[in-house]
Amino acid sequence: MRSGNSGFLVRNITGKLDDGSLVCQDKVNPGDTVHILLGNKRSCLQATEQAAYQVREQLGGTSPRLILVISSLMRRALLGRSAAQELKVIHNILGENIPLFGLCSQREIFTATHLDKNAKTETHNSSLIILAIG
Repeated sequence: MRSGNSGFLVRNITGKLDDGSLVCQDKVNPGDTVHILLGNKRSCLQATEQAAYQVREQLGGTSPRLILVISSLMRRALLGRSAAQELKVIHNILGENIPLFGLCSQREIFTATHLDKNAKTETHNSSLIILAIG
């Protein structure tokens, strides 16, 4: 679903009604254009890997002293028993001896002011946040 700015908001489908309409985890406004995004365990872990590499690049060769990971409960539901792999992927890329703390969140709140200075505060889900503290 495209937000008021040039970004996209992710809404997880949680069910299907008898008339064929879809039930989403969060609001979808009437008239919004919706795109179906398909994901699986492999693509989810690939996205984790890409995010960890971005963090490593941003660190510019500095090793973090602590890693905090916030992963959406929807990612947890998608990964199932493979959810621990997400943390292993991050540890492998950022350093296996670095303390890593993780938690799951139900919904993330953000304001995309970097895309639009008048952006509204929105919620989204299925996100992964990696905070590496140097």
